Amino acid sequence: MAVVKGAFIRYDNDQPVVVVFQFNPESISRTPAHPPLESATPTLENPRITPSEPAESMRFDLQIDATDQLAAGSPLAAAHGILPILSALELLIFWGTYRILPVRITNLGIDETRFDTRLNPVRAKVSVSFDVLTPNRLGDNVFGKGVYDYTRGVKQVMAALNTLNALETGAPASLSLNI
Repeated sequence: MAVVKGAFIRYDNDQPVVVVFQFNPESISRTPAHPPLESATPTLENPRITPSEPAESMRFDLQIDATDQLAAGSPLAAAHGILPILSALELLIFWGTYRILPVRITNLGIDETRFDTRLNPVRAKVSVSFDVLTPNRLGDNVFGKGVYDYTRGVKQVMAALNTLNALETGAPASLSLNI
């Protein structure tokens, strides 16, 4: 089975710029936030009090290395090292089939650790922190809203599948909580 690699995807004038991760991060840190209520008082227009979209922040470290491309004789890697990759990091993250998220990078740290003879970086560790953009923060970005809704739907399906998981481990089909 082929290894699925994560990627950053940026859209410039409807043209995608894709940065596929050379190595998937070893771990990803996620910080979900409880969504605030849109309104504390039900109204005729909004008879139910509903939470807004859930917010989330994420962080991971990437390793980027041009050694394989240099060994294969890549003219781009020979001329520029990993500068083209480092220059293209922004906007949308693809983290496998089930998580494609519109993001705003909040922190990007690049530690360049090896260089070629022209001082082009050929290896770097990239630390990335970002906020997932919810539909109300995306304005008219229909594509961003679509991928957000897709990933949110997948999360809901996966949470429902967890019920099957619980049943397989012997949990009762219905649970009641006495508070």
